[in-house]
Amino acid sequence: MQFISMVFFDRVVPNLLQDLATVFASQFPNVRFDILDSNENPENIWIVSVDDQLYGLILYPVAPTMDEFHWAARQNILWGGGSEAIVRTKAHLVIGIRSHESANPLRVARGLTLLAGAASRFPGAITGHWGLKARNLMPAQIVVKAAAEAYQGRWPAILWHRLEWFKIARPTSFVQRVLSFKSGEEGGSWGLTTVGMSEFVGREVEMEVDLTRRDEAVSLLLDVSSYILGNWKKIKHNDTLGGEEPGSLMMRIQKREKALSSDGPSYTLVPQTVN
Repeated sequence: MQFISMVFFDRVVPNLLQDLATVFASQFPNVRFDILDSNENPENIWIVSVDDQLYGLILYPVAPTMDEFHWAARQNILWGGGSEAIVRTKAHLVIGIRSHESANPLRVARGLTLLAGAASRFPGAITGHWGLKARNLMPAQIVVKAAAEAYQGRWPAILWHRLEWFKIARPTSFVQRVLSFKSGEEGGSWGLTTVGMSEFVGREVEMEVDLTRRDEAVSLLLDVSSYILGNWKKIKHNDTLGGEEPGSLMMRIQKREKALSSDGPSYTLVPQTVN
């Protein structure tokens, strides 16, 4: 599965599919949610449709056993409550896209976020998880908030999961990947993620910025991310994004001579002060 999300629970969830349909309808009334052939599927495995995009749901009545989850939680890589959440988990729901060949990434991301947000409203929901990296744990209330953003159609898509969960350490300098997750080493910093969205031209965009303008840079980072996701086919070398007033911060897009991946061109965001 190219797109995947999880929700962890501190109790068993006996009527997940029915409860999910009820919560989804109450929270997202303008989005069509359908259950497909639930009686023919194996126990605790379902196929659902969100606005005609298919997703697979698998409910495991056990805690995740992957060592990486426990290691990540112990390291408190992103969220200090992650370790406790893993220990308390009695069941977890895996949500994945059924097929990615013809999928629109933004539409898929929105539906996935809505499903995770609905499940995160259940009693006993304690944490959400995005992508293929175990370190991307976040409190359930953040996933709920992300889903509210997604329902309103606000950009940027996967960043709905990160909009309110942006942590920056204070090294002497730092690099934020606008669209690809930057993690982990001591004194490092955390950015935003688009796991599975490799066709975005701006997937490997990074930003370096002076810490004295950190707050302004974070705000601009989100704005630039939104622009990139909305206009990625139009991005070109030497585009400028951001501030227009003298003294404000803007970003100039510079194409890398050597791309960081084979999935598409790679760009660097160069911070500049507007003259």
